[in-house]
Order: sequence, then structure tokens, then C-alpha cells
Amino acid sequence: MRNPMIKPIRFYLLSFLLLSCCVFAQVTSDRPFAGARALALGGSAVAAQQDAWAAFNNPSGLSRVTGIAAAFGYDNGYGYDFLSHSLFSAVMPVSRFGTVGLMFDRSGVEYGGNTLATETAIGLSHGFFLQKDGNSTLALGYNLKYLTVDYGKSAGASGDGSDGVSLGSSSTMGVDLGITASLRERYRVAARVSNINRPQMGQANFAADLPWSMQIGLAYSPYDLVWTTASMQRTGGLDTQYSAGIEYRILEQVALLTGVQSNPNRLGLGLRIELRSFAVDYGLLTHPVLPVTQQLSLGVAL
Repeated sequence: MRNPMIKPIRFYLLSFLLLSCCVFAQVTSDRPFAGARALALGGSAVAAQQDAWAAFNNPSGLSRVTGIAAAFGYDNGYGYDFLSHSLFSAVMPVSRFGTVGLMFDRSGVEYGGNTLATETAIGLSHGFFLQKDGNSTLALGYNLKYLTVDYGKSAGASGDGSDGVSLGSSSTMGVDLGITASLRERYRVAARVSNINRPQMGQANFAADLPWSMQIGLAYSPYDLVWTTASMQRTGGLDTQYSAGIEYRILEQVALLTGVQSNPNRLGLGLRIELRSFAVDYGLLTHPVLPVTQQLSLGVAL
């Protein structure tokens, strides 16, 4: 007779492995491709971000936001219903002090109506120009983030977590830095460092360092309808990732996006539709082993 506990155990094992990848590779809900546009570009948008999504991908890009803006996105990691990921940011210019905003990033693992684990990042973003003239610009930005991980409950006697014991939570503060330089608005060079302060989760002998990550990118626009992007990302303990992408505007309000990424090898595709003050983005990113990740995001600029 087949043991009825095998299925829940298999699910918990899969959830643990996937969540471990998120925690250690993404630095507590920090992904190199926040938003459907960045997803479709293969995560190479670090130098070509100038809207509310810059709070996640490169805070120095907020310096180019000229009005109140907001962004929202949602996806299920690799197409699995039990892996949810939602993002939100709202930003506004503050006179000569640049642009400030709030960011919210949450990912979780759920099963049978029970939350097994949750990662949350809530932060303050700020981007501003250090130098700006008719030929070149230099912008700096940073995020101050409050990071929490809630491990939910144990499986319990039922095996689904409904009568389990709380496994506790942990929190810390993280700091991101970003910088972008441009020449004639055609060439851009950017860099972003996540968790530059090397934050830790846990206490004493149970403390664990959250890995830092650094991304360097280029963006080039040969003419107004096209942006080409490329980036290199290094996360502590992992192989270097290389990404490249193209955004091509086929109509005044419609743009096609595509991108590639290495380690692992992935292909991104997407579409952006702009309707007055709104921008609707759809993006997908393949994986050599796991199913496709799809994301739908919405941006508003007033």
C-alpha cells in the first residue's frame, strides 16, 4: 500500500529546493529582472531603465523620472501556482533632490491554502543626477531595504502545514547602490551592487550572510526606435551571468522585446503597449530544465 505521506513530503522537498534557489541566488526576493520588460530582455536592462521599475533594477535610473509614476507586476515562478511573486513601486520627483520612491517585493511558497515561506523586501529608493549637461549625464541611486523571511509552519501531523509549529522568522537591513553615465542619450554605462553592506540573517552561530551581487551593463540606441542592451552579473559563489537584449518599437505605441541569458541559457520574449499614461508589459523567460516564467506588469506615469 502506498504511503499517503509521500506526496506531501515530495512537495515540501521541491518547495525547499526552489525556495533555497530564491534565497541564495536572488538575495531575498532580489531578482535581476524585475518587471516584464526586464524579464523579456533577459535581465539586461540595468543601463536602460528610466521608469518606476528602476527602483528594482537600478535606482540611479530614477533620476530620469520626470513625474509621479508607479509600477506593479506579478508572476508565478516557472509557472508553478505555489510560487508567487509580486512587486510594486511608486516614485515622484522632489525638486532638485532627484526622485524618491517606495518599493515592495514579495515572494512566497503556498500549498493547500497554507503559506510555507515568505520573503519580503520593503524599501526607500532615491535617484539623482550628480552631473547633467547637453552632452552627458552622471546619476547615482540607492535603496535602503528592510528584508524579512518568514518560514511558516512545519508539516505537522496532517502533513500539509495546517497544524504545524511556527518555524520563526528573521529580518535585516540591506543597501543597494546604482550608477549610470550617458553620452548624448545614445550611449549608457551602468552598474548596480545589491546588498553592498553584506547583511546577515539569523543570530550568533545561526547567522548567515546574504550574498551580494554586482551587475555591469551597457545600452546603445543607434536611432530612436531601437535600444540594445548587454550586462554581466556576478553573485557571490555563483557563475557569472551574461545577458543581452533588443527593444524595437514597431509602432509609436508598441515595442517588441527579446533577450538571452547564460548560466543557465535562457531566451526572453516580450511586448510593450503604451496607452496614454499607461504601459502594459508582457514578458516570458525560458529555462533549460524548469517551465517558462511569465510576467504581466503595469506602469503608470502622470
